[in-house]
Amino acid sequence: MKILFIGIQGSGKSTQAQLLAKTINYPFYGISTLLRDSINNMDAYVIASYTQSDLDSGLLAPDHVIDYLVKQIKDENYVMEGYIRTPGQAKEFNKNNDGVVVELKISDQVAIDRMKARNRTDDNELVIKTRISKFKQHIAPIRDILNSYVTIDSNGTPEDVNLNIVTLLEGEYNEI
Repeated sequence: MKILFIGIQGSGKSTQAQLLAKTINYPFYGISTLLRDSINNMDAYVIASYTQSDLDSGLLAPDHVIDYLVKQIKDENYVMEGYIRTPGQAKEFNKNNDGVVVELKISDQVAIDRMKARNRTDDNELVIKTRISKFKQHIAPIRDILNSYVTIDSNGTPEDVNLNIVTLLEGEYNEI
């Protein structure tokens, strides 16, 4: 089973995906890390369409680049964050629907505050707001496209949110 986490920047995708992966003993993948690694390794397919400056400015990678990166993963079961940010990616995921997408919900302001506290080069307020705006533009049609989709309030402590996720997934999907 593939368990994918989506949400605006700062919603806790990476934290929750890593906690869940550890809890259920699945490998963890992060799209941003896969992109950075591909750019750093000069992967010709990726850098032909998406560069470090694109990443730094908050631009989403084209669907074909993301689909390429996801197809490189050979694990049958995994937890991933940051994948499915566009309707095209949602349609591609549904082709082999063997997983669930978990959206973590949080207010924009809390997300901005969390991101600014990380002090990453690609986490300035303008970039964060750009990413939030792009996410919101694409989320409504994504919800309508996906076959397996749940939402979780991510305003609690990481441990409480993780417990809520595990409880929900165990109730809905007996595979974990």
